[in-house]
Amino acid sequence: MKRIFDVDALKCPDCGAQMRILAAIEDRDIIDRILTHLGINATPTEPAPSRAGDLLAPTYSDTG
Repeated sequence: MKRIFDVDALKCPDCGAQMRILAAIEDRDIIDRILTHLGINATPTEPAPSRAGDLLAPTYSDTG
């Protein structure tokens, strides 16, 4: 993220100290339990449609 957005995700927003990753949780059931416990909707949402579609070359179909 730092290279692309010039944002250091591991820099504390309060004091500026360097943070470190303690764990990476990948088990979907555990993630759902944590989010539910925190009162956050654990159901994934549908991704928004791409806005780059207008920039792409037009596509042609055989439907005439």
